Amino acid sequence: MKHSLIISVLALLLLRCSSSSSVENPEVAEPVFVRIAAAANTRFALTELSALYEEQYPEVTLDIVFNSSGKLVAQIENGAPFDMFFSADLEKCEYLKKDKFSNRQIDVYAQGLLVAWTSDKTLSFSASTLPDLLTSEEITKVAIADPVTAPYGSAAMNYLKKMGISDQVKPKLKIGSSISQTTQYIASGLVDLGFTAKSIVKVDELRDIGYWITMDEYLIEQGSMLLISQEDQDYETSSAVYEFLVRDAAARKVWQEYGYK
Repeated sequence: MKHSLIISVLALLLLRCSSSSSVENPEVAEPVFVRIAAAANTRFALTELSALYEEQYPEVTLDIVFNSSGKLVAQIENGAPFDMFFSADLEKCEYLKKDKFSNRQIDVYAQGLLVAWTSDKTLSFSASTLPDLLTSEEITKVAIADPVTAPYGSAAMNYLKKMGISDQVKPKLKIGSSISQTTQYIASGLVDLGFTAKSIVKVDELRDIGYWITMDEYLIEQGSMLLISQEDQDYETSSAVYEFLVRDAAARKVWQEYGYK
Protein backbone atom coordinates (compact mmCIF):
# COMPACT_ATOMS: atom_id res chain seq x y z
CA MET A 1 0.00 0.00 0.00
CA LYS A 2 2.82 2.36 0.95
CA HIS A 3 4.71 1.67 -2.25
CA SER A 4 1.66 2.16 -4.46
CA LEU A 5 0.91 5.49 -2.74
CA ILE A 6 4.47 6.71 -3.25
CA ILE A 7 4.42 5.64 -6.89
CA SER A 8 1.15 7.52 -7.39
CA VAL A 9 2.64 10.66 -5.84
CA LEU A 10 5.71 10.39 -8.07
CA ALA A 11 3.62 9.84 -11.16
CA LEU A 12 1.57 12.93 -10.41
CA LEU A 13 4.71 14.97 -9.80
CA LEU A 14 6.30 13.87 -13.05
CA LEU A 15 3.10 14.47 -15.00
CA ARG A 16 2.78 17.90 -13.46
CA CYS A 17 6.31 18.80 -14.46
CA SER A 18 6.42 17.27 -17.91
CA SER A 19 3.46 19.25 -19.17
CA SER A 20 3.53 22.97 -19.90
CA SER A 21 2.87 25.07 -16.83
CA SER A 22 1.00 27.71 -18.79
CA VAL A 23 -2.76 28.11 -19.03
CA GLU A 24 -4.30 29.16 -22.31
CA ASN A 25 -5.27 32.81 -22.34
CA PRO A 26 -7.90 33.64 -24.93
CA GLU A 27 -6.68 37.26 -25.00
CA VAL A 28 -3.31 36.19 -26.35
CA ALA A 29 -3.76 35.50 -30.05
CA GLU A 30 -0.28 34.32 -30.96
CA PRO A 31 1.76 33.08 -28.01
CA VAL A 32 5.51 32.88 -28.38
CA PHE A 33 6.94 29.43 -27.66
CA VAL A 34 10.42 29.10 -26.19
CA ARG A 35 11.73 25.55 -26.38
CA ILE A 36 14.05 24.35 -23.62
CA ALA A 37 16.02 21.12 -23.32
CA ALA A 38 16.72 20.51 -19.64
CA ALA A 39 18.44 17.85 -17.56
CA ALA A 40 16.05 15.73 -15.52
CA ASN A 41 17.43 16.94 -12.19
CA THR A 42 16.17 20.47 -12.96
CA ARG A 43 12.57 19.29 -13.43
CA PHE A 44 11.04 20.77 -10.29
CA ALA A 45 13.07 24.00 -10.20
CA LEU A 46 12.50 24.81 -13.87
CA THR A 47 8.80 23.96 -13.66
CA GLU A 48 8.41 26.48 -10.85
CA LEU A 49 10.51 29.03 -12.73
CA SER A 50 8.52 28.61 -15.94
CA ALA A 51 5.29 29.27 -14.05
CA LEU A 52 6.85 32.36 -12.50
CA TYR A 53 7.97 33.68 -15.89
CA GLU A 54 4.67 32.95 -17.64
CA GLU A 55 2.81 34.71 -14.87
CA GLN A 56 4.79 37.86 -15.65
CA TYR A 57 4.73 37.37 -19.44
CA PRO A 58 1.54 35.45 -20.35
CA GLU A 59 2.24 35.85 -24.07
CA VAL A 60 5.26 33.54 -23.68
CA THR A 61 5.01 29.77 -23.23
CA LEU A 62 8.02 27.81 -22.03
CA ASP A 63 7.97 24.36 -23.62
CA ILE A 64 10.41 22.26 -21.57
CA VAL A 65 11.58 18.76 -22.40
CA PHE A 66 13.26 16.94 -19.50
CA ASN A 67 15.60 13.99 -20.03
CA SER A 68 19.12 12.86 -19.29
CA SER A 69 21.67 15.33 -20.62
CA GLY A 70 23.21 12.78 -22.98
CA LYS A 71 19.87 11.94 -24.58
CA LEU A 72 19.09 15.63 -25.01
CA VAL A 73 22.44 16.15 -26.76
CA ALA A 74 21.49 13.39 -29.20
CA GLN A 75 18.14 15.07 -29.87
CA ILE A 76 19.84 18.42 -30.51
CA GLU A 77 22.33 16.79 -32.88
CA ASN A 78 19.41 15.22 -34.75
CA GLY A 79 17.77 18.59 -35.31
CA ALA A 80 15.39 19.01 -32.36
CA PRO A 81 14.49 22.73 -32.44
CA PHE A 82 15.46 23.77 -28.93
CA ASP A 83 16.25 27.40 -28.14
CA MET A 84 18.40 26.67 -25.10
CA PHE A 85 20.01 23.81 -23.20
CA PHE A 86 20.30 23.30 -19.44
CA SER A 87 22.69 20.42 -18.90
CA ALA A 88 23.60 18.52 -15.76
CA ASP A 89 27.27 19.20 -16.46
CA LEU A 90 29.57 21.51 -18.43
CA GLU A 91 31.03 18.86 -20.70
CA LYS A 92 27.95 18.42 -22.86
CA CYS A 93 27.59 22.15 -23.42
CA GLU A 94 31.22 22.33 -24.46
CA TYR A 95 30.68 19.41 -26.82
CA LEU A 96 27.71 21.10 -28.51
CA LYS A 97 29.52 24.42 -28.81
CA LYS A 98 32.50 22.70 -30.40
CA ASP A 99 30.13 21.20 -32.98
CA LYS A 100 28.69 24.68 -33.76
CA PHE A 101 25.28 24.24 -32.16
CA SER A 102 25.81 27.47 -30.24
CA ASN A 103 27.72 30.70 -30.73
CA ARG A 104 26.95 32.01 -27.25
CA GLN A 105 28.83 31.69 -23.98
CA ILE A 106 28.36 28.76 -21.62
CA ASP A 107 27.11 29.70 -18.16
CA VAL A 108 27.22 27.79 -14.90
CA TYR A 109 23.59 28.26 -13.91
CA ALA A 110 23.78 25.99 -10.85
CA GLN A 111 26.01 23.71 -8.84
CA GLY A 112 24.21 20.50 -7.99
CA LEU A 113 24.93 18.00 -5.25
CA LEU A 114 24.79 14.21 -5.29
CA VAL A 115 22.89 12.53 -2.44
CA ALA A 116 22.66 8.95 -1.18
CA TRP A 117 19.03 8.19 -0.37
CA THR A 118 16.92 5.34 0.99
CA SER A 119 13.15 5.15 1.46
CA ASP A 120 13.71 3.02 4.58
CA LYS A 121 13.76 5.33 7.61
CA THR A 122 15.21 2.56 9.77
CA LEU A 123 18.32 2.49 7.57
CA SER A 124 20.69 5.23 8.72
CA PHE A 125 24.24 5.86 7.57
CA SER A 126 26.90 8.52 7.30
CA ALA A 127 29.55 9.37 4.73
CA SER A 128 32.04 7.24 6.65
CA THR A 129 29.77 4.18 7.02
CA LEU A 130 28.18 4.26 3.55
CA PRO A 131 30.88 2.22 1.75
CA ASP A 132 30.59 -0.65 4.24
CA LEU A 133 26.79 -0.51 4.05
CA LEU A 134 26.78 -0.66 0.24
CA THR A 135 28.94 -3.78 0.25
CA SER A 136 27.05 -5.49 3.07
CA GLU A 137 24.45 -8.25 2.64
CA GLU A 138 21.86 -5.81 4.02
CA ILE A 139 21.92 -3.96 0.69
CA THR A 140 20.93 -6.02 -2.35
CA LYS A 141 19.84 -3.34 -4.86
CA VAL A 142 21.39 0.08 -5.49
CA ALA A 143 19.99 2.59 -7.98
CA ILE A 144 22.04 5.03 -10.05
CA ALA A 145 21.25 6.91 -13.24
CA ASP A 146 22.91 5.73 -16.44
CA PRO A 147 26.54 6.90 -16.04
CA VAL A 148 26.93 7.19 -19.82
CA THR A 149 24.12 9.70 -20.39
CA ALA A 150 23.39 11.15 -16.93
CA PRO A 151 26.07 13.23 -15.14
CA TYR A 152 24.65 12.36 -11.70
CA GLY A 153 24.97 8.70 -12.61
CA SER A 154 28.56 9.32 -13.66
CA ALA A 155 29.21 11.07 -10.33
CA ALA A 156 27.74 8.11 -8.44
CA MET A 157 29.94 5.67 -10.35
CA ASN A 158 32.97 7.86 -9.67
CA TYR A 159 32.16 7.70 -5.96
CA LEU A 160 31.99 3.89 -6.03
CA LYS A 161 35.32 3.75 -7.85
CA LYS A 162 36.96 6.23 -5.50
CA MET A 163 35.83 4.17 -2.50
CA GLY A 164 37.23 1.04 -4.16
CA ILE A 165 33.87 -0.76 -4.02
CA SER A 166 32.65 -0.54 -7.63
CA ASP A 167 33.32 -4.22 -8.36
CA GLN A 168 31.45 -5.33 -5.23
CA VAL A 169 28.47 -3.04 -5.82
CA LYS A 170 28.19 -3.55 -9.59
CA PRO A 171 26.06 -6.75 -9.34
CA LYS A 172 23.60 -4.83 -7.14
CA LEU A 173 23.13 -1.89 -9.51
CA LYS A 174 19.77 -1.01 -11.01
CA ILE A 175 20.36 1.58 -13.73
CA GLY A 176 17.78 4.29 -14.34
CA SER A 177 17.50 5.85 -17.78
CA SER A 178 17.52 9.27 -16.12
CA ILE A 179 17.68 10.75 -12.65
CA SER A 180 13.84 10.85 -12.64
CA GLN A 181 13.53 7.10 -13.14
CA THR A 182 16.29 6.50 -10.60
CA THR A 183 14.33 8.60 -8.11
CA GLN A 184 11.25 6.44 -8.67
CA TYR A 185 13.27 3.32 -7.94
CA ILE A 186 14.50 4.77 -4.65
CA ALA A 187 11.32 6.45 -3.38
CA SER A 188 9.11 3.46 -4.18
CA GLY A 189 11.40 1.04 -2.33
CA LEU A 190 12.25 -1.00 -5.44
CA VAL A 191 15.88 -0.65 -4.33
CA ASP A 192 17.42 -0.50 -0.88
CA LEU A 193 19.39 2.65 -1.54
CA GLY A 194 20.40 4.86 -4.43
CA PHE A 195 22.06 8.04 -5.63
CA THR A 196 20.13 11.01 -6.95
CA ALA A 197 20.20 14.81 -7.03
CA LYS A 198 19.67 16.96 -3.95
CA SER A 199 17.29 19.13 -6.00
CA ILE A 200 14.88 16.19 -6.13
CA VAL A 201 14.88 15.17 -2.46
CA LYS A 202 14.23 18.83 -1.55
CA VAL A 203 10.78 18.66 -3.18
CA ASP A 204 8.05 18.96 -0.53
CA GLU A 205 6.36 15.71 -1.53
CA LEU A 206 9.61 13.73 -1.28
CA ARG A 207 11.67 15.36 1.45
CA ASP A 208 10.12 13.29 4.25
CA ILE A 209 10.51 9.93 2.52
CA GLY A 210 13.23 7.86 4.14
CA TYR A 211 16.69 9.17 4.89
CA TRP A 212 19.40 10.85 2.81
CA ILE A 213 22.83 12.42 3.12
CA THR A 214 24.62 14.91 0.89
CA MET A 215 27.81 13.79 -0.82
CA ASP A 216 29.58 17.11 -0.31
CA GLU A 217 32.65 16.20 -2.33
CA TYR A 218 30.53 15.63 -5.43
CA LEU A 219 29.59 19.17 -6.45
CA ILE A 220 28.49 19.17 -10.08
CA GLU A 221 28.80 22.36 -12.15
CA GLN A 222 25.79 22.49 -14.44
CA GLY A 223 26.12 24.39 -17.71
CA SER A 224 23.60 26.19 -19.89
CA MET A 225 23.62 28.07 -23.18
CA LEU A 226 21.45 29.48 -25.92
CA LEU A 227 21.35 27.32 -29.03
CA ILE A 228 21.13 28.04 -32.72
CA SER A 229 17.66 26.73 -33.48
CA GLN A 230 16.83 24.79 -36.62
CA GLU A 231 13.52 26.69 -36.94
CA ASP A 232 12.50 30.34 -36.93
CA GLN A 233 13.64 31.67 -33.60
CA ASP A 234 12.71 34.81 -31.69
CA TYR A 235 16.17 35.54 -30.33
CA GLU A 236 15.02 38.55 -28.34
CA THR A 237 12.43 36.53 -26.44
CA SER A 238 14.73 33.52 -26.06
CA SER A 239 17.49 35.75 -24.67
CA ALA A 240 15.09 37.39 -22.23
CA VAL A 241 13.89 34.01 -20.97
CA TYR A 242 17.45 32.74 -20.68
CA GLU A 243 18.62 35.81 -18.75
CA PHE A 244 15.74 35.38 -16.33
CA LEU A 245 16.39 31.68 -15.72
CA VAL A 246 20.15 32.09 -15.29
CA ARG A 247 20.69 35.51 -13.71
CA ASP A 248 17.47 37.00 -12.29
CA ALA A 249 17.52 37.39 -8.50
CA ALA A 250 14.13 35.73 -8.06
CA ALA A 251 15.25 32.81 -10.21
CA ARG A 252 18.49 32.44 -8.24
CA LYS A 253 16.42 32.17 -5.07
CA VAL A 254 14.35 29.33 -6.56
CA TRP A 255 17.49 27.44 -7.63
CA GLN A 256 18.82 27.72 -4.07
CA GLU A 257 15.53 26.56 -2.55
CA TYR A 258 15.94 23.31 -4.50
CA GLY A 259 19.38 22.69 -3.04
CA TYR A 260 21.57 24.15 -5.77
CA LYS A 261 24.51 26.40 -5.01
